[in-house]
Amino acid sequence: MLTQAEKDVLSKGLNFAVTSNLIPTVDFITATEAAIKKNNMTGSEAADLRLRVTATLNSAKPPPSNITPEERKALTALQKDHSINILPADKGRCTVILNTTDYEAKINNLLEDTSTYQKLKRDPTSGYKKKVIDCLQKLEKEELIDRPMYYRLYPGDAIPCIYGLPKVHKQEVPLRPIVCSTDSITYNVAKYLKTILAPLVGNTEHHVENTQDFVEKVKHLLVDADDTIVSYVVVSLFTCIPTEEALAAVRRRLQEDNTLQERTKLTPSHICNLLDICLNTTYFKFRGNFYRQIHGCAMGSPVSPIVANLYMEEVEKKALTTFPGKPPSHWFRYVDDTFVKIKKQDLEAFTSHINAVDSNIKFTREDSKDNQLAFLDCSAIIGEDGKLQLEVYRKPTHTDQYLLFDSNHPLQHKLGVIRTLQHRAEEVPTSSEGKKKETQHVQKALSACGYPKWALNRAKRPKKQEKRETETEKRKNGVSIPYVSGLSEKLQRIFRQHDIPVFFKPVNTLRQKLVHPKDKMPTEKQSNVVYSIRCSEESCNEHYIGETKQPLHKRLYQHRREATSGPQSAVHLHLKATKHKFEDSEMTTLKTSTMDHSWMNEGLHRLVAKNFGEKTLKLIRDLENTIRKLADHRNHLRFNLRCRQSSIIPKSLQIKPPVKGRRAEKIWQKNLTLMLNERIRENNVSIKKFKNRAEFLEDKLSNIIPEEIGNRVKNFIQTAQLAQHSKSKERQIKKFNILLSRKRRDQERKEEKLGNSQKGAESIKNNWVRNLSDRMLTQAEKDVLSKGLNFAVTSNHIPTVDFITATEAAIKKNNMTGSEAADLRLRVTATLNSAKPPPSNITPEERKALTALQKDHSINILPADKGRCTVILNTTDYEAKINNLLEDTSTYQKLKRDPTSGYKKKVIDCLQKLEKEELIDRPMYYRLYPGDAIPCIYGLPKVHKQEVPLRPIVCSTDSITYNVAKYLKTILAPLVGNTEHHVENTQDFVEKVKHLLVDADDTIVSYDVVSLFTCIPTEEALAAVRQRLQEDNTLQERTKLTPSHICNLLDICLNTTYFKFRGNFYRQIHGCAMGSPVSPIVANLYMEEVEKKALTTFPGKPPSHWFRYVDDTFVKIKKQDLEAFTSHINAVDSNIKFTREDSKDNQLAFLDCSAIIGEDGKLQQKFTGNPLTQTNTFCLTPITHCSTN
Repeated sequence: MLTQAEKDVLSKGLNFAVTSNLIPTVDFITATEAAIKKNNMTGSEAADLRLRVTATLNSAKPPPSNITPEERKALTALQKDHSINILPADKGRCTVILNTTDYEAKINNLLEDTSTYQKLKRDPTSGYKKKVIDCLQKLEKEELIDRPMYYRLYPGDAIPCIYGLPKVHKQEVPLRPIVCSTDSITYNVAKYLKTILAPLVGNTEHHVENTQDFVEKVKHLLVDADDTIVSYVVVSLFTCIPTEEALAAVRRRLQEDNTLQERTKLTPSHICNLLDICLNTTYFKFRGNFYRQIHGCAMGSPVSPIVANLYMEEVEKKALTTFPGKPPSHWFRYVDDTFVKIKKQDLEAFTSHINAVDSNIKFTREDSKDNQLAFLDCSAIIGEDGKLQLEVYRKPTHTDQYLLFDSNHPLQHKLGVIRTLQHRAEEVPTSSEGKKKETQHVQKALSACGYPKWALNRAKRPKKQEKRETETEKRKNGVSIPYVSGLSEKLQRIFRQHDIPVFFKPVNTLRQKLVHPKDKMPTEKQSNVVYSIRCSEESCNEHYIGETKQPLHKRLYQHRREATSGPQSAVHLHLKATKHKFEDSEMTTLKTSTMDHSWMNEGLHRLVAKNFGEKTLKLIRDLENTIRKLADHRNHLRFNLRCRQSSIIPKSLQIKPPVKGRRAEKIWQKNLTLMLNERIRENNVSIKKFKNRAEFLEDKLSNIIPEEIGNRVKNFIQTAQLAQHSKSKERQIKKFNILLSRKRRDQERKEEKLGNSQKGAESIKNNWVRNLSDRMLTQAEKDVLSKGLNFAVTSNHIPTVDFITATEAAIKKNNMTGSEAADLRLRVTATLNSAKPPPSNITPEERKALTALQKDHSINILPADKGRCTVILNTTDYEAKINNLLEDTSTYQKLKRDPTSGYKKKVIDCLQKLEKEELIDRPMYYRLYPGDAIPCIYGLPKVHKQEVPLRPIVCSTDSITYNVAKYLKTILAPLVGNTEHHVENTQDFVEKVKHLLVDADDTIVSYDVVSLFTCIPTEEALAAVRQRLQEDNTLQERTKLTPSHICNLLDICLNTTYFKFRGNFYRQIHGCAMGSPVSPIVANLYMEEVEKKALTTFPGKPPSHWFRYVDDTFVKIKKQDLEAFTSHINAVDSNIKFTREDSKDNQLAFLDCSAIIGEDGKLQQKFTGNPLTQTNTFCLTPITHCSTN
């Protein structure tokens, strides 16, 4: 039995918004940060917005309550009562209360219809998701959708659930089943299909768009004496649509549509395949059980109304054209409801006919009574003269309940209610008397809902349309904020001053608080949440706060997986350092939105400074710094204790002994240990000092500021301490792991015997030079070349001019005075006059051989692509190999003329525009100004491959885009390597895998990308860079440029890659040029996107370890998944193809390491070299005529 207070609350309507006792500060902050990020606001502009919003929030107070204390208690009681279900009625705006058992019985009664629903044994989500992904990958591979569209259509993780709306206008109050599919696996595809198929609907004379359209169609209709008007309603339309026939109908309409190609690249066949997946993967969850809808369309899918409408158009067309008698003269249909004018004598025959046209579709008929018929929200009345008059119709169950005026909604929402009803009163009634009657009814109903007369009068005023359009033109990206009466309007004015439109979002509605008919999503399945993990150890107070877009169970799995794959997260670091663990039950969700803690700190500081003065603010800052130092010293103490335990001396104490000898080394080592003990003692003293200082400051502050603000200060300090602790802890653990790995390597080196070091020395030396030309090298020529291309030959002459030039440059750069410059010149001159060339470091025969090699233009001498050996090629063979590369028209395009001037103008125009917008200053303009050098191509021989192909390098030094590319490199470099899969260098790789265990059912392999740089698709790469820039919160610290400006410059760099070879000009039309400073960054960022997609979309169990260095990847994976994963990664991106190298004899080469699986499964690493390329010489650059002009 409902109490009077409960009745009063529910009678307000489920859209009624209750005022909150608290200001939703976090939501306002989140919205502000989102607006700053979306609109790429500059530092000063963003700071100003934050400052003003913070000041407004700090002074804000909750609005007065719009419900009584009794009603608030009643609302709480209703929320806690799980024995009832509170729902909106299917029609009529009334609130329905059902026993939970009755509600569930009604849903179960629906699900017992085995012709429509089928109970499943297990959750089918993963299988259906794979089906959608496979289809999308196929479309992307066929270039029918691009990468952004692929991500837009990618399946969500939400599980559809069914709920029912009570049909209170029918006997026994059945439920209308609705399947909520928002963010489910087919939801995004269904939304996309809706945009494609929507234009196909409503192109017949029988279609009714809405009430206003119906009024226009029938307001001049004449009904003769032998005519009648009736309405037909389809019984359970959505669940009765036969999917196969509906698909066929859609296919026919698509094939007849001449405008389809304007909306999509997909063919009718592809569209129907996607639609088939949407219609035939309709499943849902109810009370823990899974069901599949085996017949009809799910009411709740975005595409279902479109399919139902298209199928009904086919049915009505067949019904009207095949009727043997005289068909209805007028047939107007709105989805499943049809208004018909027909001869009375044909009525029964036609009714039987339309129910026989399609075995799936059955109609019920409603005849006119007293010459009146209800259709939509109109009442069609046949006048005495046969003319049709219209009035507004309300069902007997209609309550006239609209949004109450005292609801916590913005005024424009309430005025919108009035305008909607006034518009209907003007448009629907066809007689002046009817309009007047409806207007009076609207006023009476709104008055009952608390609307004052001034609101009714204000709603009648015409909107300032011109002003709105002008504002819309200059608008930036809008922001949605919670509506709190009075406060939200103030914030709206602040945002408008920054040209940011604000949209109000009502919160705390009765619907949000009371209506929960759907199955609650288990915590582990929730996504887009902020979560907290608390350590399971009773004596440990550590906890981790994170944010994820993934389902939580996946993220927790990743945390555990990271715990065995290297120090990648704070969770892993804690588990590894303490041997603790965490349980899923210790995880809690905090919020579905994030906030910027640093801004909260700033706002708090301003609040303290304003109310308590700068001295109090300094005390808080002092306390913050003290707490941060305390966290640092505690972690430093842990680091030093671990070093002492492992007999490791920290790097800062590693000083070489001044006296050599074993005895001296032992004494020195003992002293270093004593120094480490002294450092540990100092750490303890410092910790005690900072702890006492913190307690003193806390006591002092407690006497100055009130408890409420004190609690905020305390929360801020705790947050700062936690952040500093995590940061410091991760840094110290990383330092310790590096020291530990160095100690182990040193021990291994000492243990290795050097007996084999001389063995094979001659065979190694023979690999230092690879002569692939027709020239027979003399022994002296071989000796010269075997020295390595970075070998510097002593000169026979002193380079006097170069020394003088360098001296004059030093004088000029350092603005030296006359006497100081004269003294320097005098001393340098004297030294040069007495200087003699050093003794020659090559023999006379070798010097002659060097001269001969320099003069021989029939050969090209080059460094090998890998391995530090010197390669000699015939010039003709070298040029043929380059020309063979340039014949690839999918990558290179031959140009008719030199494009330098056009490209240079493009760069200058862009720089001038940036300078005009004050995004770069004049010194930066000159720094980025294009050079005049023409890029040239050359090739490095890949001697480790058959036929020795060349790796093309475009030398762009001092070219038109070189300076811009160097600048972009500094901006983009911090974006690379922020994933757990990135390998910085060999040392980093060793750190990542040194504790790796390979089980018997595991294997290790390496994947290498085929021609990575020339295969990077520039458009997709630009999109990836743009996305990463937009996510980068530190971008403004490096540059004033926005992501859009940066991508414009990068676009120029990537799409103006040209070069000269043997007098001809070429342009690289695909991929990045190897040789541009920014190309490695772009390639790495794109590969991070590819690997992310490959690992997250693999239907099987992905590799447990994936470490990538540019285009080379080390992988640990289950043997049974290897072939499937190899096929999968080669299908992820049509541009990127991988070759695989398997381990042999439990060994695998990666970078310059050999990973060896021991008998116990542990991975050992040894330095290795490619037997085809390793030379043990150091070749850096060619010294001879590797000319490309």
